[in-house]
Amino acid sequence: MAYQPSSTWRLRYLSNCFVEGIFPSMVMGGILHGVQDVALYGGRPSLRGWGTYSAFLYVYRSTMCPMEAIQGRESLLHNGFAGGILGYAGVQRGLMAIPFVDSSFFYRYPQVPPAVVGGVVYGGIAIAFGSFSGKRI
Repeated sequence: MAYQPSSTWRLRYLSNCFVEGIFPSMVMGGILHGVQDVALYGGRPSLRGWGTYSAFLYVYRSTMCPMEAIQGRESLLHNGFAGGILGYAGVQRGLMAIPFVDSSFFYRYPQVPPAVVGGVVYGGIAIAFGSFSGKRI
């Protein structure tokens, strides 16, 4: 029989995961805001831009926490599911654009919903970043 973590371990893991994700999300949010909005597009640094990127990264990390606590280990699939869920919801609500996909794609294939494509693209990006950090399936 496979190892099953205790319920107290799962609760402790969840609480640590939610709290420990705050500072790295803030730092990475600032880096992403600086690189993408300021350096690439010539925008001005803003607290709103930094907060948006930081909040997205924190929600992304927090979405993986319950999956890791239930399974008892980190997995590349958790990254993909978390990225796909947030990509789907963000595109569905109109908060995020879909990178790497030309808008003419949706004219050629009107039966494909943009939210599904957004979920697949963001899930793929999350899997790529997870594999860079050494996670396995």
